[in-house]
Amino acid sequence: MERLDVLNGLREARFLGERAALATVVNVIGSAYRREGTVMLVRADGTYTCLVSGGCLEGEIVFLAQEVMRSGEARLQRYNLDEERMFGLGIGCAGEMDIYIEAANPADPLQQRWHQTWENFELAAQLTCLSGSGARTILTPLEVYGSLGAVQEQAEVLMRQRLASPQPKAGLVELGGLTYFLDVNIPPPELLLFGAAHDSQAVVRLACESGFRVRVVDMRAGLLTPERFPGASLSPLTPEQFSQLSIGPRSFVVVMNHHFLLDLASLRRALQSEAPFIGLLGPRSRLDKLAANAQDEGLPLTPAELSRIRNPLGLAIGADTTTEVAISVVAELLAASRGFSGGPLDGHQGKIHSPALASEA
Repeated sequence: MERLDVLNGLREARFLGERAALATVVNVIGSAYRREGTVMLVRADGTYTCLVSGGCLEGEIVFLAQEVMRSGEARLQRYNLDEERMFGLGIGCAGEMDIYIEAANPADPLQQRWHQTWENFELAAQLTCLSGSGARTILTPLEVYGSLGAVQEQAEVLMRQRLASPQPKAGLVELGGLTYFLDVNIPPPELLLFGAAHDSQAVVRLACESGFRVRVVDMRAGLLTPERFPGASLSPLTPEQFSQLSIGPRSFVVVMNHHFLLDLASLRRALQSEAPFIGLLGPRSRLDKLAANAQDEGLPLTPAELSRIRNPLGLAIGADTTTEVAISVVAELLAASRGFSGGPLDGHQGKIHSPALASEA
């Protein structure tokens, strides 16, 4: 979760009494390495956290950010990613990118409130004026902070509409003849993984690195240790306690207990929820046997319930080793969480971040 890395860097700079600046991608034209909303932290000594390009722009951004720290005045800078002057070779992205650089200001309540939405995993939107004033307003489902004056009502409607869309995206908007950057903070999806066996460790590691909040559930408390699952929340629960689990519309469930009865209990709990993704590791025959067992218990899984279970789980990459299986599983999780099909990019015409890929085979 890159924004948390930025926050940690900000805290460290503040503790040391150092100045810092934030560089945000606000507009991308054509092809670029990162998308709108990507944030890079630059510290006074020139060190930085996170990337807004593949490494080709960072030096120039650091230079400009240091000027912003000295002056306190925000800057909007366009970079042409196709210019051969970069390394004398060109960087091959063939696009343009607008970067908004502002000084980190602990005394700015709106800037601090926006950063708080990152830390608390809040659903939120922010509109920032790029035409000089830097005025901003922030909207969460419960509150509005700041005001843009005459365009505030329009701004709130726009932010609510953006947050209500299936895949909210950041980008530029025009209000009252001025240009604003509409940023969104979407809570990262949760991976709820049933089973703490050896192969779960690779899935948890990759899922954490990919931005999921991960919770591992297993009745064997001895397996649920921070050493085995760094970065994950741990829930030592028996099937009778599964009702304690909170599973919502942004919860992605993976069942890999390697235990027949535990798998069935895990699936039943997941199917009681609004989880958009329920995956079962193993061949199709495993799900068939689980369904037959449920039938024998007198509590059959309905056709609608069976249709919600993804099995076999993972993308078809010929996975064999534990790491390969984890890559396959997490790749499917990423695709599903972003509304993509998970197919190959080869032959695709257009933007590779386009949701149109979701409908392609």
